[in-house]
Amino acid sequence: MPTAQSETHKDLTYKLWPQGNITFRETSDPEGGSWKPGNRISVSCHIPVRTMIMESFEEQPGLNPHIDSHFLTILCQNDVVDGVEIKAKDGEDWIKAKPSQGSSFLVIAGASLHLLLNGRVFPPFHRVVITGKKDRHVAGLFVLPKEGLFINALEEMVDDEAF
Repeated sequence: MPTAQSETHKDLTYKLWPQGNITFRETSDPEGGSWKPGNRISVSCHIPVRTMIMESFEEQPGLNPHIDSHFLTILCQNDVVDGVEIKAKDGEDWIKAKPSQGSSFLVIAGASLHLLLNGRVFPPFHRVVITGKKDRHVAGLFVLPKEGLFINALEEMVDDEAF
């Protein structure tokens, strides 16, 4: 009998692949039997798998405040669950980046994109807060520059309107 966690995982899979992706679901479902952190999915996709299990119901940091150094982060969450917070321009308040619906994606610009576009896109200072009130499943896509690549602004982006 499927559990709530298994059903949540199935729902997240169908948000990422509306036509379904049974291979992904079977290799990444914690209750699928053969799943272990870092198993076949990370090997077949050449990506690291990161799992975090929080056992507290107190609000606490999941990831410390930071600016992503890469180009872009795209997050898909399983539900309208708080987690990511963006630092307000005033530098004091944190704003919850709450998805408007269960199928929303959160797109965060990184410092590399900021450099490439000569300051036209702002990389926000953000953090992840874990509440422990509800399971939060997130799939992330991170667009990274090639290791060792020196990033300059695109020539067509250099003009008087730059920062």
